[in-house]
Amino acid sequence: MFDPTDAYGTEQIEAKQNAIGILQDKFVLAIDGQAQEMAYSMMPSDLTKKDVTAGLNQNKTMIVTVLSVLIFLVTAAGKFIEVSFLALIGLIIKNGQQKQLSYQQLWKLSAYSITLSTIFFTIMRALETTVPSEFLVNWFVNFVILFLVLKELPAKKKKSLKNSG
Repeated sequence: MFDPTDAYGTEQIEAKQNAIGILQDKFVLAIDGQAQEMAYSMMPSDLTKKDVTAGLNQNKTMIVTVLSVLIFLVTAAGKFIEVSFLALIGLIIKNGQQKQLSYQQLWKLSAYSITLSTIFFTIMRALETTVPSEFLVNWFVNFVILFLVLKELPAKKKKSLKNSG
């Protein structure tokens, strides 16, 4: 939000949850409803647009590299959480089907299960095609694949009683 007239304050930007405000006397950054203010007086007084542009052009490679690494780490962490949660759902399914699997094995099966939907949605994003209810479709596909894999695994073997006689 660019507001040189000072019509907006920190509270209005904070209410938008995630926003950047360039106000008359300060810069405001709101992330998840928490606003941080920075007065322009804290910036060097001789800073010009030309200096900022030159600095960005000079460090373009480093900025792209750092942003790429950050995007990778956030995406990898998200997939790790997704696989871990799907493995927890797998525990419930395995108990219902009386399968003998450890959480580690379920985690690996869950990681394989999310591969199809991950590739599909990566292709859809590359083609700039929107998928309605993407979140629900993703979880439904992951769940169905894990369920079908667990269904094909053999159940626990029951101990037989040996009759002597």
